[in-house]
Amino acid sequence: MPLGSHVAEKTKARIWRHEYVDVFKLLHTDIQAKEGSKEEEWELARRPRVLITMDNWTSAFLIYASIYCERFLDRAIAMFKYMDIIRKAQLHFGGFAWLNYDEFRARVSINLEKPWGDVDSELWMQWMASSHSAASTHTASGLPVVDFAHDTLADSSMSVPNVEENIRSRSVSRLIVLQNSGERQGVEGAKALLHQRAPTPIRLEALLHWLRVYPDTDTVLKLEWGFREGFRVGYQGPRHRRWVENLQSAKVMPEVVLEKVQKEVGEGRIAGPFYRWPLENLIISPLGVVPKKNKGEFRLIHHLSWPKGESVNDFIAPEDTKVVYASVDDAIRIIRGCGKQAELAKCDIKAAFRLLPIHPEDFALLGMQMGGQYM
Repeated sequence: MPLGSHVAEKTKARIWRHEYVDVFKLLHTDIQAKEGSKEEEWELARRPRVLITMDNWTSAFLIYASIYCERFLDRAIAMFKYMDIIRKAQLHFGGFAWLNYDEFRARVSINLEKPWGDVDSELWMQWMASSHSAASTHTASGLPVVDFAHDTLADSSMSVPNVEENIRSRSVSRLIVLQNSGERQGVEGAKALLHQRAPTPIRLEALLHWLRVYPDTDTVLKLEWGFREGFRVGYQGPRHRRWVENLQSAKVMPEVVLEKVQKEVGEGRIAGPFYRWPLENLIISPLGVVPKKNKGEFRLIHHLSWPKGESVNDFIAPEDTKVVYASVDDAIRIIRGCGKQAELAKCDIKAAFRLLPIHPEDFALLGMQMGGQYM
């Protein structure tokens, strides 16, 4: 029987889509229970812990490679070379520098052109040069373990950095390195972003200055509260984990979607990417792109109205979604009120909705996924 015969088809599909997967989980038969369900939690809790050793990594990677090469046989030699790179790193440097170098697989999920058989000089210098001070997590037996009930490395005797979580939960564009201090400052720093109001370029005090004569005082108060604390989405539905596939346009043009998502991450408007679910109740809505008027330009879509009947928008009251634009009659009335020689001006705020920071309690409603990463 093939090495990966016990692995579920959905996991194999992720590997064939070049998505990042935790190889140590391949040592167990895939859970058949629904993702995020109580049954899944029970099955995870019953699983024995897996020691993070070179032998276990090799066994897991052989399963991974056998599945991968079912579709990409031409890369088999390069994958054996990759395994040799990892084993030599462990032999010559010890510690867990080799485990950190395995972040290479996450990079391949983003850049499929990266050759498996070549040493990634950036990763090598980052981890091997500092291998003597690298953080590690140990059990009483001196070996780290994977706790499948909580999807993390675990330690029954002490609280020290989580090496594997460091690999998978940091942003690719802003690497967070766990220090040797015994604190999980890198991971916690990334998670802290999920509890802070998102940034906005709006200068609130200046805005309030111009709104002091605005007749609708209720709207002024809502704007002030929203820019200080974050705007609520108005969602009144269930809050439990949900995953959906992206739109067909995202599958056809993944590089366009990734470029636009990475831009948003760089602007600080999206937290991530994470290699595991950053929030337990994260609701994923599909990504896609549509063409703009100018040829070759596209607009990113986060389809909050899909799937029908279960979407985020389905649980927002219709009266909270209506938009009323100013009419020509409104403009004429204002002009007449100003009198003769009134000067007119028109402006368009680019990506105006991105100026509105979302309240942290509603972050979980706006989840997205791409290439095995969560945002």
